Amino acid sequence: MTRTLVLVIDRDDDLGVKAGLRGPVVGRRNVLAAALKLGIADPEESDTNAIFAALRQHDLILEEAGPEDAVEVTILTGDERVGVRSDRAIALQIEDVIETFGPDRAVMVSDGAEDESLLPIIQSRIAIDHVHRVVVRQSKGLEGTYYYIVKALDDPALQRRIVLPIALVFVTIGIGIAFKQAWLIGALPLILGIYLMARGLGMEAVFSRIVTEMNSNTDGAMVSTVLWSMSFISGLLAAATAWDTYQDLFAQNEAMNIIILTMIDGSLQWLIIAFLFAILGGLVLGARRGRFRGRLLVVMMFVLTIWEFSRTALTIAIDGLNGANYTFDPNTFIPDWGASLLFLTGAWLTWRTVRVVERRDEDGKRFHGV
Repeated sequence: MTRTLVLVIDRDDDLGVKAGLRGPVVGRRNVLAAALKLGIADPEESDTNAIFAALRQHDLILEEAGPEDAVEVTILTGDERVGVRSDRAIALQIEDVIETFGPDRAVMVSDGAEDESLLPIIQSRIAIDHVHRVVVRQSKGLEGTYYYIVKALDDPALQRRIVLPIALVFVTIGIGIAFKQAWLIGALPLILGIYLMARGLGMEAVFSRIVTEMNSNTDGAMVSTVLWSMSFISGLLAAATAWDTYQDLFAQNEAMNIIILTMIDGSLQWLIIAFLFAILGGLVLGARRGRFRGRLLVVMMFVLTIWEFSRTALTIAIDGLNGANYTFDPNTFIPDWGASLLFLTGAWLTWRTVRVVERRDEDGKRFHGV
């Protein structure tokens, strides 16, 4: 006897927003009614095609099933705020369906890569034998292409990821031309580089998680917001300090390498303060939720260590460019590098302490059995 579950995922909860239905929707009759209701509410919704495809998969599997086999179909819905909130809702719903129906295997019907990104969550709870991807055939004409591009741009997720950055680029160019600020236009590659780097490092998911935690903890969010605001202000002070240093030394006809090193040396302390405020904000938010974020302490200590090493190295480099001779011997090593070594030792001790605490917590949560 085999019990097969055919499931389709509506990650952004179009079924709830447009048709007023909450998941999970279980059973062929209920799923068919949901598909009709969603199709009437929005005939252009691609999730409707995915639901009908799931019904077809259900019927095909049922035709080949034995007399003792069972087949069920369900719709799992997430949340219009796609991210942690929607994925948690889908995880809870699949657990409810598994507990009620008790399937041995599952077939997943998907209308795109966004739904398929939930495969690890589903596979951690039930074996997926097959993923059926629905591709809707569209008009190949120019009008059809234009229409679907316009419809895609109405997607809130696409607006945040593509339309908003493009709009900011044009706004920056417009301000630079209108007020004759060439440096503003020249800063565009830097801005785009920072944005692409943040996307590549997955900072969007980190920011989404932070916002979720802030919404669930108002007190911690207020303190963290103040600390992160101070971090932003410190970053602005770092930029202002670097700019003032550049103007002063450039007016004195200093060499460009000396100017650059002095700019870094002058703004470095404000950058470190900005990092520390940002880390403290994360620590406060985690502490208010009852979670120990020891790794942030380790990062804080290593940031301080890097700052101390960089400060000493920059001082020696600037003095060397100005003609001073540096002698590497015990008489100069301890005064110059002693504080850096102390910071490095403190960072290593913090790392070791955090590892011990985390292992102790893991051992306390582990069930060893009888």
